Parts: sequence; C-alpha cells; structure tokens
Amino acid sequence: MRINSRVLLIWLISLTLLGGVIWFWHHTFEKRWTAIPFSTNESAQNVMLAASRFLQQYGYNVQQESTLDVALRRLPTNGTVLITENFGSMSSSQANTLLTWVAKGNTLITRPRFVYPSSNKDSESDEDDSEEGTADEQNSAEDDGQNQGTDKSPEQAQTRSEKAIHKSRKIIDPDPIATRLGVALHEECNCEKKSSPKAVESSSPEKDQATGLNRDASKEKKEVVPSTEIQFPGNPHAMQFWLGKRRLIDTENPIAAKLSDKSGSIIRVYDEGKGHIVMLADNQFTNTNIGAFDHAEILLNLVQLHKNSKNVLLVQRVDITSWATLLWRNFHFAILAAGLFLSLLFWRATRRFGPILPDPQQARRSLIEHVDASAKWLWRAIGGSDILLTAARRDTLKMLSRKLPQLEKMSETERIVYLAEQCKMNATNIRNALTQPAAKLAHEYTKQIQTLQKLRQFYERKS
Repeated sequence: MRINSRVLLIWLISLTLLGGVIWFWHHTFEKRWTAIPFSTNESAQNVMLAASRFLQQYGYNVQQESTLDVALRRLPTNGTVLITENFGSMSSSQANTLLTWVAKGNTLITRPRFVYPSSNKDSESDEDDSEEGTADEQNSAEDDGQNQGTDKSPEQAQTRSEKAIHKSRKIIDPDPIATRLGVALHEECNCEKKSSPKAVESSSPEKDQATGLNRDASKEKKEVVPSTEIQFPGNPHAMQFWLGKRRLIDTENPIAAKLSDKSGSIIRVYDEGKGHIVMLADNQFTNTNIGAFDHAEILLNLVQLHKNSKNVLLVQRVDITSWATLLWRNFHFAILAAGLFLSLLFWRATRRFGPILPDPQQARRSLIEHVDASAKWLWRAIGGSDILLTAARRDTLKMLSRKLPQLEKMSETERIVYLAEQCKMNATNIRNALTQPAAKLAHEYTKQIQTLQKLRQFYERKS
C-alpha cells in the first residue's frame, strides 16, 4: 500500500472516531429540558379558562355566557358577574337590570369605556398647558436645590394627567354604568414631551472626560415591570397588580370609591346598594396574565366581596340586542304563523305550474261516443233530462200510432191497460214513461227510458 493511501485511511478513521465521540457526548451528556409553549383548543377559545379552573378549586360554581344579552336572562340569584371585555355598547335597559341586580347584594366586575378627544384644537391646547406646567415644576424643583430629586411620585403625576385629560375628552360610546360612577378609561401615550433646556441638560448622561463615553453605558440596567398595590380589608399584606398603559380617570361628577389600588387608577370598588361594582383598567385575569404578580389572589378577593354565594358568571362581551332577536323573542308565534301561511301559498301556487302537457292525438271517434257525451251533458244541464225523455217519448208514440192505429180511439187509461196486457209489463211503469214528467232521481229516470225502449223493441220484433 502506498504511503498516501495509508495516510488518507488514517485520517478517515480518525475523523469517523471523532464524529462518533462528539455525537455520543451530545446525545448522552447534553440533554436538557426545553420549555415549549403549548395551548389547547379549549384555552384558545376561552381566555378565562385558567380563572375558571382557579375559582372552581375554591368551590365556586363558574358559568360562562357569550353575550350580555343572554347572561341577563340567566343571572344567578346571588353571586358575581365578571364582564371580561369592554368592547360593545350597553343599553340603558341592560344597565338598569344589572344595577338592580347588584343593589340586592351582588358584585359586578367590569371595565369602563375609553375616552376620546373632543376636538383637535382643544386637545392640542391642553397638551401645551400640561407640558408648560411640567416644565415649570421641573425648573422650580431645580431652583429649590440640587440635592432634591425632580421626579414626582406616580400618584402626583397621575393626578396631574387626569386633570389635563378629562377636560378635553369625552366618551363617545354609551356606558351608563361608568357614567353613573363618573369614571372612564384612558390609555397613556409614550410620545416624547417638550421640556425646557434646563431639563434637557440635567437629564443628559454624564461623560467621562478621558474617554468621552457615558459613565452608565457599561452598567447593566435591570428592567423593572411597573406594578401597583391594593390591600383588601382583612388581609394582612398588600397585593401587586400589573400597571399598564391604561388608567381609570374621573369624568363629570365622580363618585368616591370605597376601595382602590395605591395609584387609584387600576382597580376601584364602588358601593351600589348592598352590593359592589368593581371597575378595572385592564383584565389581567386571562390565561396568559393570571399567573403574574398577585392577579389570581386579587381575583379571588374580588369574588369574595359577596360572602354568601359561590356563583360566578363570566360574560365574554357586551352587546345590544339586535332587532331580529327582539322580534323573535316577542312575536315568535306570529312569525311562525306567517311562515306557515306563506309556505301554503307557495305550495298552492306551484301546483298550477309544471311541464307543458303534450297535444292530444287527433284520433277519429265513433258516433256513439258523441251521442253518449251529448247525453251526459244534457243530464247535467238544467232541463236536459226533460229534453231527452220528450224525444224518446215522441219516437215511441209515433211508432205505436203506426203499428196500433186502434189506440187513437181509446182513452189514456184504456191505452195503458191494453199496452200492459199485450207487452206483459207493469201498467204503472208504462204510465210514468208515457205521461209523467222526467224523474229527478237517476234510477227512476232510467226506468222511464228503459220502458220506452222495451215498448219499441216489442212491436218492432213483432212486425
């Protein structure tokens, strides 16, 4: 074997062994568990599935309806209603039904509608005013001293934003319950605001004189998820709730909340008669969010506001009953009757239509068919039977006067008796056939015609 072939074979064997070692190492020693997101069809169709299972573990009877209109007809006597989404419009009658139900000691958990700008000019002027106010506050804070921070607390910032927002905004979609409480939903904007030059200079990062780089550039900043806290009566500790961009703000004639979170803009609990109305800025009780912070425990405490019931009804969306549903609900018997009547009319109309009948064959008919058809028509026509009987009687009397001339000298009674003795027939039948009008009954009329035919046949054969 040549040297080059031997070296090539050694390299191939070495690479094969190396590959086998690498495969064995990764296949045996590099195994690790990897989390793969997975969702079932049931959880994809029901965003509140996890919340339902969680409440059921605490003994709650959880039911779910697709729309508010259906849910209002199946409201539990005692319990809690949670409306998961706030899109759709609620009518005044639906709101009154819910408020009456809540006033009996039940709990309603829902979200208000969004507020929108009333006009561009008003919103722009309010934004300028709020920006100028923010710049003035920053300047005054800098003048007070460099050791004091210029950032305000979230509660103070929220109060200022609410005052600037609710002046230039209004609720377009009807929301009777939120209007009654004086609360609405607002989504904060992340757009950059104008600030004074001093604020820009103070907010710029410090640079190292030697390198010219930012001193904080090398420091890793840990991302902090914003949250707020709420503490329910009887609980020793506060619970955290996610603080998103959506906020609860006051509108006209706001009612003071009995309980709220620390910021006052995420969760608000209002008294309504003997019950409670809970307003949420965002629904964090869905499948993907209920496991974060203390969302599950907060949901449990909100449901426990009604201490004497274990019934929970989840409503997917709010809607106004359509005219077709109202029409069917109130006049379904009339609709069924009208549908049945129209179906009968259609069936009756379709019976008069169909394929064109073929033309009858022009076959020659016998004379007896025409005679039979004429006789049937005369029998049905008014006075037609008299015409037939008179014709048959005239022909019979004409024949008798020709065969028996002596009958002319006899009276009517003698003539009938003579014919009965000669033909051996009933005298009464001969009298009815020769002298009486046409009978109304078919069998008597037939007997009259048969008697006349027998008289003719008897004397025609005899001759």
